Amino acid sequence: MSPKAYSIIDNSFSSYDDATEFAVVLSRETKNIYQVMPDGMFGFTASKTITNTGNKITHANERHDELLISGEYKQSFLGFIENYLEIMVGVFMILKPVSTIYLAFRLVAIQDFPEWINRAGLIGFTKALGVFWFAYGLRFIYSYFSNRIYFEDDGVILRKGLIALSQVQIRYLDIKTVQVSQSITERMLGIGTLRMDSAGRNGMDDIKFKNIRNPIYIRRLIQKKIDSVNKNNFRDSIRDHI
Repeated sequence: MSPKAYSIIDNSFSSYDDATEFAVVLSRETKNIYQVMPDGMFGFTASKTITNTGNKITHANERHDELLISGEYKQSFLGFIENYLEIMVGVFMILKPVSTIYLAFRLVAIQDFPEWINRAGLIGFTKALGVFWFAYGLRFIYSYFSNRIYFEDDGVILRKGLIALSQVQIRYLDIKTVQVSQSITERMLGIGTLRMDSAGRNGMDDIKFKNIRNPIYIRRLIQKKIDSVNKNNFRDSIRDHI
């Protein structure tokens, strides 16, 4: 007899982490595998993907977590809002230099152009400043394409640069701490900074990756991977001494 399907009604979450915890509880209680999916209303819910029983559910969940943590991760575009604002300000200064000048004058309680100011020169300077802000805001493009973090079977790799490359790698066995930091805005956007350090760095970050999506969930997956590697290593060491 096939197991009874579990019906999910009105179980939507705005937070990806809350939906993940809900999926874990459902998987544990129903012996089925539930995966976090978009609910079609700007939120998340849990959807049954595999029906299973007994210890198979545990191994399937572990394999599912390994698949989620494997591969390449890029920075989220949500982490560059400051750059988008700089670009918008630059465009406004280029297209509307006179309006920009009047806005600046109002901030300092000046009603009109002072006679001693060269109007054409000030407009030209405002446009030039707008070009600078526009170009300065575009720096996020380099950051997005030059920073990558890779989760492989035996460790984590951070790569930086496009032409001149630098690379840092830590084995899961050597990772000492995994930390996540989020500002209030970052928590609202679901992004954050992921930090990892090894035992030989005296508290210094070996890997620091900004603007990663669902950082708390990623940290949990990394910790599961570390525990799994340590467990396998412990078993191998016992087997070698038998």
